[in-house]
Amino acid sequence: MTADGSLIHGYNYDLMAPEHALINPHLAMIFYRPAGGIGFSTLNTVGSIGVNAGMSDAGLSIAWDNTYLHDRAIYQGIELPVVPFIVTLRQVLETCHSLEEGLRLVKDTLPRPLADIIIVASAEEDRAVALETAGRIHAERPLEDDAVWSTNSFRSSELAPFDRNGDWREMDTEKAGRAFPRYASYAGLFDRYRGRVTPRVALEILRDPYPREAEGELYHHIAHRSSICREATGFSLIMQPGLGLIWGSDGKLPAPHGRFFGFDQRGWKRRPDLDFSPSGFRSAMACAEAHLRGDPEAAWVALEKALAVDGESAPLLLMRSVLLSARADGERSARVDLETVLERWGNTAIGAVARAWADHRDAELPPIPFPSAIAPRLAFRAVADAAERVRPAGDCFDLLEPVAPGEK
Repeated sequence: MTADGSLIHGYNYDLMAPEHALINPHLAMIFYRPAGGIGFSTLNTVGSIGVNAGMSDAGLSIAWDNTYLHDRAIYQGIELPVVPFIVTLRQVLETCHSLEEGLRLVKDTLPRPLADIIIVASAEEDRAVALETAGRIHAERPLEDDAVWSTNSFRSSELAPFDRNGDWREMDTEKAGRAFPRYASYAGLFDRYRGRVTPRVALEILRDPYPREAEGELYHHIAHRSSICREATGFSLIMQPGLGLIWGSDGKLPAPHGRFFGFDQRGWKRRPDLDFSPSGFRSAMACAEAHLRGDPEAAWVALEKALAVDGESAPLLLMRSVLLSARADGERSARVDLETVLERWGNTAIGAVARAWADHRDAELPPIPFPSAIAPRLAFRAVADAAERVRPAGDCFDLLEPVAPGEK
């Protein structure tokens, strides 16, 4: 998958809701050199003693995920207390030198009264495994076509039947894409970037779908918490354990779209030369929210900031045409932006909407979320009436999280 053959491990930690970002002002990259143990690092809240995700000087990386089952039958007879999973993950980084040692340590902590998934990787061995656990059951998913990933769902034959969203093996491709949209996104992105993944490309994947939407793509499943990057993604990591390099996000939401700070873990050095710059997403979000509250000047200022970072992307040009059209003398400039979208992305979903606007006609086309399917605030509609072309996203999309069978 990677351009230089090195192992790259990316991670998004999702909060349940944006209100839970109360932890974010207290995030830090923490580097440990334990007496008698292996040096390691993690991005976590100051005061935490466990690890959600991190990397060791032995070339191991690890990251935690979870899922939910359709009922609690698998947990029958398992009582508290149990060792918190984040403490177990810390022990892996601090004490294990190989993938097998790490997997054995985790399996020795079973049973557990929860459903957890961890990915453990070893750069020296060129191996990675997704270890799925629930109750007394565990299953391993190794690299397949040089990649392995987890998106809050069980995929193994042993545990997939218990997942609350259903057993993906009993679904056709379309149904599985709706039930597990983020899993499908990763599959498509790894296919697209095969042989070209670098830490920078890994960041583009963690930021998905915003980079694809910039090129006019319409995300395949616009619903709450369906994208790889979510509005409430609290922090993110990119790890290259074979090189001892690690990047951590800046602490603001959504984490993948902020600045990423580079570190040389083995040398205990900040590497500002390796930092990744923020995207224009947060400014685009501010533009959409200003437009919703009827503040065109604030919307314009925010949009210009987004354009300065991202350049003339398809969604930003469409939004600029909206703001220009509202100005007394802006119709001609708005037309220029629509023609630019048609010239560059005329065969995309956004291009089709731009054509409808340019031709002043209604068209049976899906609405386009702005600034992104990550956090839809506005929807662009293919209608002739300029006043109806932009609507609040809630008017056009079902933004509620699907209810699983048996839940209320």
